[in-house]
Amino acid sequence: MEKVNIEPCVKMDTQTLDLLKIRDDVTWYIRKLGLSKLFKLECSEYSQLTKEFLSTVALAFPNHNGDQPAGDGLLLFKIGDANGRISISALCQLFGLPNETAHDFKENSKRKQAAFADWTHFANEPFLPSRSKVSRITHPAIRYVHRLISTTFQCKQEANKVTTDEFYILTTPFIKHEYKANLGLLLAKTFINVRKLAQRLGRQQEALCSFWEAYHGHSTACGD
Repeated sequence: MEKVNIEPCVKMDTQTLDLLKIRDDVTWYIRKLGLSKLFKLECSEYSQLTKEFLSTVALAFPNHNGDQPAGDGLLLFKIGDANGRISISALCQLFGLPNETAHDFKENSKRKQAAFADWTHFANEPFLPSRSKVSRITHPAIRYVHRLISTTFQCKQEANKVTTDEFYILTTPFIKHEYKANLGLLLAKTFINVRKLAQRLGRQQEALCSFWEAYHGHSTACGD
């Protein structure tokens, strides 16, 4: 994590939205998703504290009972020598994310399978997790919001495919159901994924260095 650069990013390109004449649609979409506060936040950069948080954060459900409400989850982390925790409910409140009756959906739940059929209204094709292409989405405002969510909310470098989590976020304003995707839980999962990615990149870099040292030593011994 020490080698990871923490940099601020631009959240919305309002000039492009105006040129495409979709600014009102995008603004409405973000408001309906409950992301208005999150995307308006401006704060100072605390690079070292951010790295400490991301390198230690873990997600736990102390009272897990099967159909676990996402709001009961806890993010556990460490800053310096101090241990910290924040509930998913508190995370939602902090960033203004909706949290009523929100659950984490099981991989093969009937709710998930039924929701996938709704994707035909967005892209005229069935939804396939991490395989459905963003380019097949018919409305430019939805494509823009997907890229906005992917590159900021989920910290992805590429936004060419639609993941299951992104599917739930994008369809939230249009699903008439008692359950909604829990944006706080998805944000928490993103923190975990960033930590795992940094660890994996660190191991790959260490392996590459070890390989290079071994190769260099062998080449020297052989007189190359």
